[in-house]
Amino acid sequence: MKAALTLCFLLFFTCITFGQTVEVRIAEVRAVLEKWNAAHNKRSTADLKGLVGAKVLYRGKRISNSSYVQKKSSQLDSYKSFAQEIFLQDVTLSGYSNGTIKCEFVTQASFDGNIRKLSSYVLLDKQSSWYVITGEGDVAGDQKAGYVLDLGDRVPIVISNQTESSLISPSSSSPTTSYGLMIPALSTLFVLCILGVWVYQKRMSLRKNYPRQGKRYQRPYTQHLTQRGSFPSQKKAEYSFQPVHESVVEEQSEHYFSEQKGRDFEDYVVQKFDKRYFKLKEWRSDKYVNGLYPESNMNPDLRYCFSYNGVEKYFEVECKFRTDLYYDVFTISEIQLSRYREYQIVNNVDVYLCLGLGGKASDPRELFLIPLEEAVTLKYGELLRYRNFNKRNFFMDQKELRLG
Repeated sequence: MKAALTLCFLLFFTCITFGQTVEVRIAEVRAVLEKWNAAHNKRSTADLKGLVGAKVLYRGKRISNSSYVQKKSSQLDSYKSFAQEIFLQDVTLSGYSNGTIKCEFVTQASFDGNIRKLSSYVLLDKQSSWYVITGEGDVAGDQKAGYVLDLGDRVPIVISNQTESSLISPSSSSPTTSYGLMIPALSTLFVLCILGVWVYQKRMSLRKNYPRQGKRYQRPYTQHLTQRGSFPSQKKAEYSFQPVHESVVEEQSEHYFSEQKGRDFEDYVVQKFDKRYFKLKEWRSDKYVNGLYPESNMNPDLRYCFSYNGVEKYFEVECKFRTDLYYDVFTISEIQLSRYREYQIVNNVDVYLCLGLGGKASDPRELFLIPLEEAVTLKYGELLRYRNFNKRNFFMDQKELRLG
C-alpha cells in the first residue's frame, strides 16, 4: 500500500513539473508570415534580410543571413514573373523543446506562367520580443535533396492573442495547453489514482479472507454441444454444455477487428483518388478459410490507372493502418517487402505504401504515402517527408509520373 501511494505522489508531481510548453503569439506569427510572403511578391531582399535571424536553415543547410539573402536574390531574379500566395486559414503550428515553432502551410507559386502548389514550412524562434525566421523549405525540395528535418521533441503549445487564434490552427501533434485547466485535471488524476489503489486494496483483502472454491470459467459464455455417450440403460444420448476456451474466442475476435480496421482504412484511401483521373482497376480482398486463399491476396490491395491528356500510368497501393508506432518507429515485415518488390519488378508497375497513423481507421490522424523502394524501417521524423499534409486527395506529378 505504501509503495502504491508513493507511486501516486511521484506521478502527480512529475505531471506538474514535466509540462514543458512553447508559447505562441498568434498575431505576431501571422504578421511575420504576411511580411515574408509580401517580401517574395515584391522581390525585396532587404525586407527578407530584416525578417530572418543570423543563421537560417535553407534547403537543408544552415547558412548566414547574407548568404540566404544572396541565394534568394538569385532565385527570384531568375524568373521573369513571380508571385506566391499562402493560405493562412490552413497554417498549422507545432512546438518543439528547443523553443522553435514550425508553421506548415500550402504555398501557391506562379512563375513564368507556371503554377505549382507546395507543402511548405517556416521555422520561427523568439529573439528579444519578436519572432525571427530561422528556417524555411518545402517537403518536395527536402525530399529531392535527401534531407530530413529534425527539430527534436515536440511539446504542447500555449496560444496567446486568442482574438486572432481562428486564423491559424495548432497542429494535432502539438495540442494547445491551458494552465487554467492543468491543475484541476492533474488533481482529478491524483484523486482517481488514490481511489484506484483503495479499491485494489479492498479487493485483495476480500480475496484473502474469502478465497474462491474450485475453478470456474470466465467470460465469454459461448458454448457448444458435446456428446457424452450413453449407457445401456439409456435410450437417448445425453448432451452437456461445455464452454469454448476463452483464448480461442479472443483470437477470433482480434482477427475480426483487425480485418475490419483494414477494410475501413481501404475504404478511406480509395476516396482520396479523384475518379475523373484515377480508375480503380482492382480491389483485392483478403478472404480465406482454413488456410485456403487466392494468390491475389499476396499482391497489393489496390490497382489504379491514372489517365489525363492521353497519358496513362498504372500503379498499385498497399494499405497499412497503425494505431500507434512501436518505439516511434514504423516497420513492415521483410517477407512482405520482398514479395512486393518482386511483384513490382515482374509486373513493371510502381507500388506505393499508404500508411494511416492514429485516430480511427476510417479517419486516421495522419496520412503518409511512401514509394515501395523507400519503404524501410523509418522513424517518425523520417516519415514526415512522406506526410500528406491536411490529408488532401492524392495527385499525379505529370512531369515525373510520381504519385503524391
